[in-house]
Amino acid sequence: NKERLFNELGVSFTSVFLGIVGTYGWFWALTPFKYIRQSTHFVLIVVFLSFYIILFTTSLDKLYKLLLLVNISLFLSDIKLVLVFNVVIFLYYFSLQNLKDIVSVEFVLIIFLVLNLVNMNLEVQEKDKFDYEFNSCVQNLFSEQCTDDYLSGSTN
Repeated sequence: NKERLFNELGVSFTSVFLGIVGTYGWFWALTPFKYIRQSTHFVLIVVFLSFYIILFTTSLDKLYKLLLLVNISLFLSDIKLVLVFNVVIFLYYFSLQNLKDIVSVEFVLIIFLVLNLVNMNLEVQEKDKFDYEFNSCVQNLFSEQCTDDYLSGSTN
């Protein structure tokens, strides 16, 4: 599909691939400690390219579009959303043609992205809230009581 992508998008697959692989290889070879936060910019390139190819190509094979959607699904916020999204996408691609005439795959993707945003907001609201105000530390930050309260996590 390299020729199709070049004809439709005007982007050379080889130059993008070599640019990403070269930088990514340099990162993995020369960085002794690899934290997930340091890999974020490589992951974002993959996600954005997947979105770009799905949204702006018309002659992409069904299998490649399915693989790109499965790739995107791995970045959803909850495993339940990932599983439901993949089941829906597989059913969509192997269903009857009349369903595809009513609903586009881009619409299904948008619905799941909105569900993902709602899920992330609910997860943030349900997180434990911590109170870091220690009354024993108001008078003297280096007091024994302040140190004990801080280390035990109890607030007065």
